[in-house]
Amino acid sequence: MSDNYVQIASLERKNFVGVAVTSSFQNVKGIREANRLFMDRRNEIQCMVNDSEYVCLHFSNEVAFTYIYCMQVSELDAIPNGMIGFTVPSGR
Repeated sequence: MSDNYVQIASLERKNFVGVAVTSSFQNVKGIREANRLFMDRRNEIQCMVNDSEYVCLHFSNEVAFTYIYCMQVSELDAIPNGMIGFTVPSGR
């Protein structure tokens, strides 16, 4: 008998602002440039939750992926030009 059990975690809604890059898996490019741009401009992001911690989120399918260097923010009122702002809804 195993002592393993399932535990359900509840995550709060979170807002993010950052720099995204989309690329195909066959011809990956733009990751390093997006990182440089984000690191050079992240001080422009307002309402950061923790200014010493950035997050790298990604979304993908069989052909392509989007990678986002971003900061968690408390509000999405001011998104710097060339960056994106988005919300990850709460969930379990």
